[in-house]
Amino acid sequence: MIEKVTTTVYRSSVKGRRYFSLYAAINAETKAIIFNKHPIEKPEYINGFLTYPGYCVEDDEPERYKKMFRRLRRIVAKSAMLNERNKS
Repeated sequence: MIEKVTTTVYRSSVKGRRYFSLYAAINAETKAIIFNKHPIEKPEYINGFLTYPGYCVEDDEPERYKKMFRRLRRIVAKSAMLNERNKS
């Protein structure tokens, strides 16, 4: 999932970006995985009136999001550490 590039930056495979620290890459990877599974829905308006407020798991269900983030971050971190050891 997270791979170390020769310029000593870490690349998030899901997000497709490079990060200077492993911690930042793990957090970005975790957040990208969650939002791929639970995408943000935009609010809908008809004639200027709100008909559907939209949905964002981070804002609408903060306790659930924190729990998902914590558990998934642990899994991604283990995977990144194993990947780091195998490349050395």
